[in-house]
Amino acid sequence: MKRAMLMIVATAVVLAISVPADATIIEVPLDCAGGYSLSDTWTGAFDAGVSFTEVAAVYIAWSSEMEGAETMNCGVIDTQFVASLYESQPEDYFGRAYTQGGADTYPNPWQFEVVTPFSDGSWNAVLDGKANIHLWYGETTHVLGDPILSTPTGTIFSASLLIDGTPVPEPTTLFFLVMGIVWFAKGGASRR
Repeated sequence: MKRAMLMIVATAVVLAISVPADATIIEVPLDCAGGYSLSDTWTGAFDAGVSFTEVAAVYIAWSSEMEGAETMNCGVIDTQFVASLYESQPEDYFGRAYTQGGADTYPNPWQFEVVTPFSDGSWNAVLDGKANIHLWYGETTHVLGDPILSTPTGTIFSASLLIDGTPVPEPTTLFFLVMGIVWFAKGGASRR
């Protein structure tokens, strides 16, 4: 009888640990709102508050505006916001997302609300729900030697990271699941 109950409990624990929770999107607000000039940066750390068994994708949702940059010989070019995910050094990023614009609406700023995917790679670095983010505002590629005549600016009104992953089941949930199975097994065994 005890052996059967132990088998039931052991099976329940294995099933509870091996069956992942449903995939979900966790939103992590970023405190990067404000005005940016060429080459201005913002760096911060984030914690999603959960760990993941798997991460399928990471996105940045931003509401912003940016101006085009007027050059000497190329006319007006786009500017861009670039976001990089990294562990210890910004130049060693494992994911990058960007959005660019402003030339088509120059001299008026281009306003946008978009969700941009980070370039995919291995998302193992965010399985613990933590990493760093580096964000900067700059001009897009143009012919070398063309000086920028205008000093464009960009503004981030709000931004959030969106992590699409499968959260690790909480220990409390596992505990109550196992205790419920033990209680059910004991109740069933005492009736016989």
